[in-house]
Amino acid sequence: MASSNHQEKNELEHVLGSGIFAKAPRQAKLLKYICGEYFQGRTDQIKEYTLATEVLERGADFDQNRDAIVRVEVHRLRKKLKEYYEGEGAGRPLEIMIDSGKYVPRFVGRGKAPTFEAEANSGYAHPRATRNHAPPQPPPDEDTGSKGWARFRTWPTAVGALALLVVLGSLFLGFRAHSGTRTKASPAPAAATAAALAGIAGGMDSVRILCGYPQDRYIDRSGNVWLGDRYYSGGDASIPAARPRHGDLSELPLR
Repeated sequence: MASSNHQEKNELEHVLGSGIFAKAPRQAKLLKYICGEYFQGRTDQIKEYTLATEVLERGADFDQNRDAIVRVEVHRLRKKLKEYYEGEGAGRPLEIMIDSGKYVPRFVGRGKAPTFEAEANSGYAHPRATRNHAPPQPPPDEDTGSKGWARFRTWPTAVGALALLVVLGSLFLGFRAHSGTRTKASPAPAAATAAALAGIAGGMDSVRILCGYPQDRYIDRSGNVWLGDRYYSGGDASIPAARPRHGDLSELPLR
């Protein structure tokens, strides 16, 4: 116990003799008082009121609810200790710590920082060493099931595209069939014309058309009915209207 106490006192001397605490006399005085009470076994006396009146020169009427001087200075002390052990005291075997919300010091042993050789033996890889020295390793190509599933997931897309092509083809063929039906129905005017002629003939065995005759009908000496010329455009009638010549009479058999 005496040996441990000696190491702790030695550590306090190194901290107080550092350049960081040489520029912070108030924090150095506060640390010396706290550690002195710790070495004397009077940790129960390390309180906010005691620190204010014994170290920070506050009067007996000090009210910690109105004056936060102790909390402010102890917070600055923690920052100074952290700065010391991250810089000048980085190789020290012990570290003085004051926990947040408390004022009693603790002397904590510090382990050595792991070297690259120790890391290699322990299986631990330092991030910087891994980044600079270890080449990146490709991921293991063992999960073939996921790749097969990825290929299988493309089947719905292919089936959907095929179904779309079938629908478009059906629509195109239906449109062509509809167009063909309308095209075949186009001779309706010709059929209507033949029906009109048949009606005009009125049950005659044959249809006689008198070319160039401008009237509706002509009855010859034999009693035959001749239809006047029609369904033409342009030209002039060259046959006298009174009586057609025999050579200009045309007779078309009815079918």
